[in-house]
Amino acid sequence: MATDINTISKTAQDQILSAIIATQDAIVQGVRTWSSSVAAVMPDMPTIPGLDQLPKPADIIAIGLGFAEKLLATQREFAEKLLSATQAAAPNSPKAGSTS
Repeated sequence: MATDINTISKTAQDQILSAIIATQDAIVQGVRTWSSSVAAVMPDMPTIPGLDQLPKPADIIAIGLGFAEKLLATQREFAEKLLSATQAAAPNSPKAGSTS
């Protein structure tokens, strides 16, 4: 029975992720089209003093999401350790990390 629940859960997760990715791709394409259209009619912007001293947007994304990845990994490790710590109180329950 647990395998059926795991299969159903994974299938649902895969479908949700596929829908999110498709939506994100459509948004990126729309923004790319908009950006190209705007760039074609925008006048040259004046140089803003100090702008070159700010972090690049890609660096901000890398820093922020890099931290989020580390935080999620830490939370997963904590949850797995916490589950393992409960095994003495529930010796008949499935072991931590078990998929059956």
